[in-house]
Amino acid sequence: MAKIERQAQSEIRDPKDLYLLSLAESINADYIVSGDADLLDLKQHKQTKLLRLIEFRKFLEN
Repeated sequence: MAKIERQAQSEIRDPKDLYLLSLAESINADYIVSGDADLLDLKQHKQTKLLRLIEFRKFLEN
């Protein structure tokens, strides 16, 4: 199980999504795959790219 070890700082529209960015920072995630428009509008948070499922599938196919 992953633990949130860092509190992310972001201008995200929905502060309830901040925990996902915090988790991504804590585990050095490369990607977050989501359908949430508030997250997707960021496109990237530090090293983590935010993608829709269809975009991630295309990435995996290449």
